[in-house]
Amino acid sequence: MQNSDQHRPWVVLPLKSVETSNSRLSAILSPAERRYLSLSMVSDVLDVLLGVHQLGGILVITNCNAIRRYLDDFDVQVLEENNPTNLNDAITKAIQFLAHNGVNNFFTIPADVPLLDHLEVNQLIEFSLSNDGITLVPSRDGVGTNSIMSNIPMIIRPQFGENSFAVHVQSAEQSGVSVNILKLPGLGFDVDWPSDLLRLAAMEGGSKTQEFISQLDLIYRGYDGGSLAASGSQQVRLGVVNYEH
Repeated sequence: MQNSDQHRPWVVLPLKSVETSNSRLSAILSPAERRYLSLSMVSDVLDVLLGVHQLGGILVITNCNAIRRYLDDFDVQVLEENNPTNLNDAITKAIQFLAHNGVNNFFTIPADVPLLDHLEVNQLIEFSLSNDGITLVPSRDGVGTNSIMSNIPMIIRPQFGENSFAVHVQSAEQSGVSVNILKLPGLGFDVDWPSDLLRLAAMEGGSKTQEFISQLDLIYRGYDGGSLAASGSQQVRLGVVNYEH
């Protein structure tokens, strides 16, 4: 960590292999399309993070050679991931690496949040630094955790996965750590399912991810053996996506 700023928060960005990421989208995207989507979202997230002047640095943890080559064009530090199947182990290793280098102020960001913007990152940093304990950013459904930020040595273990938001809150409370909750729409919008792609395609924006999916005929592709019109609460008619609330 040469020339690092230990006093500013660092970002921990875990990146899956491009060969296995976005597997839930295999119903409508080819392997090549999923790889391109993955790199597009990584690029969008890094473009935002690299423009945030309050950051001390960006630590990417990955075991993917394609990702490492892709990151040659970005000002980030890359840490080798030992266990590519366990997200929480990877994040824990990254946090321990930062702590070993004197950095206890950090936050996690997933790679699949193409609507992230500078304002939200700055808001997260300022909110966390003005509150004790840890800050959690929930996913838009309130079930998952899309970011953990801590300005103290990390006491609880990252437990991303099913119902992770409730698990993180409970773990922090049991450890006597204060929990602060910050809802951010861009950071809360992660792309996991075909319905997420449709929703993203219907939004205004100029991200690389949106540019890519705008070129795909998503509404004409099958979804779990049926049509996209049957997924979730969406209605698809004549190429126009309307969302019921």
